[in-house]
This record gives sequence, structure tokens and C-alpha cells, in this order.
Amino acid sequence: MNSVLFLGNSMLSSIKLAYDEIGNRIRPQCTFFCARGADLYFTKVVSGRIIPIGRADVCEEDFFRFFPEGGRSTSELYARTKRPLADVGTQFRNTGGAEEIELAGVDAIFYVAGVSPYDFVRLEERPAPISRSLRHELLLRMLDEKFLLREQLMDIRVQNPNCKHYFIGSPLLAAPNPSRPRDEISIVAANRAIIRSMAKNYLFDDVFMPDEELLDDSLMSTKQEYCIGGRQESELFQKVSSSKSDNSHMNKSYGRVVLEKFAERIISIPMIALNECP
Repeated sequence: MNSVLFLGNSMLSSIKLAYDEIGNRIRPQCTFFCARGADLYFTKVVSGRIIPIGRADVCEEDFFRFFPEGGRSTSELYARTKRPLADVGTQFRNTGGAEEIELAGVDAIFYVAGVSPYDFVRLEERPAPISRSLRHELLLRMLDEKFLLREQLMDIRVQNPNCKHYFIGSPLLAAPNPSRPRDEISIVAANRAIIRSMAKNYLFDDVFMPDEELLDDSLMSTKQEYCIGGRQESELFQKVSSSKSDNSHMNKSYGRVVLEKFAERIISIPMIALNECP
């Protein structure tokens, strides 16, 4: 690979800060560009670059599915104004060092934004068996037809067909570890296994599945230890004012696990081997 791009919203910070500590062992070089909320939608791909745009037509429901932690009020704001929450070029410069993203030489893009298909809490999916046919329809919407950045991804594929695309998504919310019946946990594990077997069949070459190291015993929430200080680390990365902690932004310890267990493994594979993968 020549270079790798990590593209996301504020959830990207945990991986960026982990990379700052261990990136000297990762080759090739990785770059990180962040835009808050669902602001990445306000971009387009032109002549091999991702450039910000100031205004775009918006589907409120698509925005809510991509950024549910912002609540209905935020998706309604996007729909009403048809503008980003903040200037995207400025956000790119603050986090990636340039107002536009040069795609020449980028062999892989990791998307760190949007709801993970394993995020049963945000998806309001109760622990119950789901048939493969219904799961296919759900994944088709999430990871293909209704993925908010689908148009940008497809334009990149046209302009750079050798570039690979990987979905990490937002971390699962951290929550107190509830006591769940053993049969419910077994159902969640089975649903996760089905998703894992199907997730590569849509837009992305692979989809990150948070495992037991990151999740509590319910397999539905991130362990509390990984959100301590995460919001503040995110705001430092974005160069914005610090605020109170929350249960959605993870710290660099979380990001290190994602790098070591998912991204680094892919980055280390020679491009010729990636292109031979089915």
C-alpha cells in the first residue's frame, strides 16, 4: 500500500490518538480527517479529491440512522438548513492538515462513522432470532443502499478502482453491565455470527466487529473503561472546547484495540494479495 485514509466523525479520535502512540510501527503512513456529526455528507469527489461543499439535499431519516446520538433535533436541523453543523474545510484542516483530501495513492479507506450493524442498542433490536433473509434486508439498507456516504464511496471506486473500503462505524455505547439471561446472550451471539458471515456482501471489503475484549458480557455495550476521558480526547483532536464525558466517545485504549485487531492486519497485507481476495 502507498497510503491509508481514516475518514470519520468525532468517533475517529480514539483511533487517531492510538495511532499517534504506535504508528511508527505501522506502514504505510495513515492520515486522519474528521468532520463532526454527519457533516461528511457535505462533500463530493472531484478529480481525485474529497472536497467540502456548503449545501446539499438531505434525507432526515438517513441522517438520523447515520448519527442517532445527535437525536432527532440534529437530523431535523440538517434537513431544515441543508448545511453542515460547521465548515467542513475548517474541520478537515484542524484534524488532517488540509481543507481537501487528496486521494492519489490512497489504497484503503476506513470509515469511522455511522451505526455498526452489531449495534443492537442504537438499532433498537431486541434479543430475538432474525432470519437470514430479514438480516439481508437490514444490512442492505445499512451497509449499501442507505449508507449516507454511498455516493462519495461509489465515486471513489470509479476514480480509483483499486482502493479498498472498510467500515468500522461508531463504537457501541458504553453502559452499566446489565444482568441478562443466558439465553438472550446466546441469541445476541448467534445474531452477531450471522451478521459477520454476511457483512462483506455489500459496499465494504470488510466490516469491523467489536469483540469480547471491547464489549461487556451482554455483547451489546462497550465496557465502561473504554469511554473514560474519550469525549475530552475527541475534542482535543478536533481543536474544540472541552465538555462533559459521555458514553459514546471512546478513548485511545479502545482505538488501539481497533488498530491492532482490525486495521493493522489489513494495512499490512500487500495490495496484490488484497486484490486477489474474493
